[in-house]
Amino acid sequence: MVTATATPPDDDDDGTERPDTEADVRLGAEVGAARPAIDPFVVRVLGASAARALFGRADDVVVGRYRLLRLLGTGGGGSVYVAHDPELDRELAVKLIAAPAAEQRTRALAEGQALARLAHPNVVTVFDVGVADDRVYLAMELVRGQPLRAYAPTVGPRDVLRAYRQVGDGLVAAHAAGLVHGDFKPDNAVIGADGRVRIVDFGLAGAVGADVLGGTPTYLAPETRAGVGAAATIDQYAFAVSLAESLGAAGLRSLPRWLSAIVDRATTADPTRRYPDMAALLRALAADPRTRWRRRAMVAVPVAMVAVAFAVGRDRAPTARSRCDGGATALTVAWNSTRAAAIHDHLRGLGTPFAALAATRGPAALDRYGARWVQGYDAACRAAPHGPSTTLADRRAACLGQARNQLTATADILLATDPSHLPDALRAILELPDLDRCDDAEALLTDVEPPQPPQQTALAALAPALDRGRAAVAAATDDAIAITAAVVERARAIGHRPTLAEALLLYGRALIAHDQDRAAAAPLGEAIDLAIPARADAIAVEASARLVATFPSDARAAALAGARPMLGLAARLGRRDAFATALLYNHVGVVENAAGNVDGARAAWRHALEIARGVDTAGAVELAWVRSNLALVTADEAARGALHAEALAVVQARLGPDHPLTIELELANAFSAPSTEVARHGLRAPCARLAALHPTSGSRVVQCAYELAILDLAADAPADARASFELALAPQLSGQLDPTRQAIARAYRALLDGDAASASAQLRALAKAMAPTAATPWFELLQVADVELGLAASARADHRDVDAQAAIDRARDALARAGAGRTLPAITRRQAWAERARR
Repeated sequence: MVTATATPPDDDDDGTERPDTEADVRLGAEVGAARPAIDPFVVRVLGASAARALFGRADDVVVGRYRLLRLLGTGGGGSVYVAHDPELDRELAVKLIAAPAAEQRTRALAEGQALARLAHPNVVTVFDVGVADDRVYLAMELVRGQPLRAYAPTVGPRDVLRAYRQVGDGLVAAHAAGLVHGDFKPDNAVIGADGRVRIVDFGLAGAVGADVLGGTPTYLAPETRAGVGAAATIDQYAFAVSLAESLGAAGLRSLPRWLSAIVDRATTADPTRRYPDMAALLRALAADPRTRWRRRAMVAVPVAMVAVAFAVGRDRAPTARSRCDGGATALTVAWNSTRAAAIHDHLRGLGTPFAALAATRGPAALDRYGARWVQGYDAACRAAPHGPSTTLADRRAACLGQARNQLTATADILLATDPSHLPDALRAILELPDLDRCDDAEALLTDVEPPQPPQQTALAALAPALDRGRAAVAAATDDAIAITAAVVERARAIGHRPTLAEALLLYGRALIAHDQDRAAAAPLGEAIDLAIPARADAIAVEASARLVATFPSDARAAALAGARPMLGLAARLGRRDAFATALLYNHVGVVENAAGNVDGARAAWRHALEIARGVDTAGAVELAWVRSNLALVTADEAARGALHAEALAVVQARLGPDHPLTIELELANAFSAPSTEVARHGLRAPCARLAALHPTSGSRVVQCAYELAILDLAADAPADARASFELALAPQLSGQLDPTRQAIARAYRALLDGDAASASAQLRALAKAMAPTAATPWFELLQVADVELGLAASARADHRDVDAQAAIDRARDALARAGAGRTLPAITRRQAWAERARR
């Protein structure tokens, strides 16, 4: 801290009275000491900037690995700088938060880490958090735009409302993550060139219930001034004050009655009388009377805006061509060159090699989908009747509307993704609706239970949220569970059984994607119960397939018993719904195989493959695994190799050669090679590529490097094995890892380094923890065998041949059990290794 101390000046001849008493001197010192402290980082960065301007060079000011370039601003408990990240060669923003006490640093660091875990398009992305001396630093997305305080005077009130609804969405996400902003105001939300608003400067953010240390007085809730702990209601108060202020800046002299009531409730002195949460406040903002009137005038069936556009064209256009060429204009609300450029820039800014590749491929894929949507829109317009609309025309319009909504949601996901979520975000593009279905009269005119007239308007309002849920599930976003749970509740209130069944299916899928299989069973079961009487057969069959996969290993019989009746229902589904049928047979095969019924698994997977080969739209990538599964129970080497090659071709054609799923299938192809040398050669390059392009795919890299090391050992190549085990233990790997394989790798590394005693101790502990039972699955038995073979090698190193032989016998027994009914190269190669070790 830099402070100033006042000292009494000498008298001179100007006749001015000088302080000459002790009290005056003391008062002067206190006033001087009360001047704001100057952050030394600010001084150093400003000095470096001046030196560069004057002399062309200056000493770098570095925090963590980031080089501070220039000051952006101060406030919110710290200062913010434009900085350069030398590792990723990009500019970002770095915020320094003063935290002189250890307790303050711990708390600020924890809150920064919580913010880094929050991924939402309307909250600034935090890439890195750390401690530098007595400060906590946050490395964040550098948002190029203008704060809402500057934006509001340049636009109209409706633009301001749209911007604040985005702010509200961001605050909802923050509150769901347990964070309170604590200092929200129009300066702390920035609107970018792409029209997206990001909340910035969580400098005073705290966990819900924590103390709030300060804030800007105009926006402080009364309870904050009274020193009450932080709650989400203080952000609601600040949001409403900011909204009213910005609307005034946008030229709205007085708030309309409906909006004034919202602001009054959100800013009432008693926090218990405010809205229950930000989501409720946003629902009130969405109830704009002008918007509701427009909806009543426009909506007859879900997503009928497209149909209305067709009708307007029919009324005033003289020729089919001139009245039906508006698809490009209709698409711009969802997809345009500005959004494409924004996604490209965002992905490039992620700074990883794979993201650089995706920056071109992702927008290009959406461009192609958008072009097909435009063609479908214009074709639907030409096919629409000139008189009153028909059921077919309305459903075609609804189908196209759903596709456009989901395109919007998918683009939003890509704009907010991070490196670890990017592969799933790209997969969401493949899950966009099949546009051919929108031109398939038979598919559109199904006998699925139609909505009743009172339900139609509510379903139209629900449609964008449902489409956003579809995109979130396809991309496995962190908020997919919350989004789909909210959709379920809204659909339940409407009461249309097919819509509620689909919402429950999406909710179940979101839970499964986040490893909550048991929780997924209830919504999936309810989806089946609703879908069957509503004649939504495809939803019922897919929900059954997902449900089968959630059963624990000790309930496989119950899983199969529940699935078998659904196989008959699946037989009624046609080509258009083949995905659900193939998925059900695939999952039945998985359960059969896990139960030891290899013949039953083989039959199920063969039937699944016959159907999967006819699926060329959404779901094709998921069904590629049918080939790999069937290869597990295929004895013929040539047939097994062909199945792996077919699976790889399906995925590579859709995701490209560098997507982690493509590389994973390359690895599966190499695993299936009968020869140890062929397998080693096939694994080494894709394994290294996976580690280089996708270090956040930690478990995949560990599994690949580990298996490669085992092959190296089997081939008597200890140096290669040492390098492969090192890759399995690489410190840069992140994401979900594989602790068992890594523990075995550490023990083998010690053995290869000549420390047989340490290796033996580690392996004995693992053998005790992994002692097999009758229920141990075959793939875990392989690891049991690896431990025993390592114990044999360490015993041989200590000349304990009897112990070595006993360990080899245990390994052979584990491998014999793993290979019962299976002819897998991973098993046979280990068996050959065990036989060589026995001799």
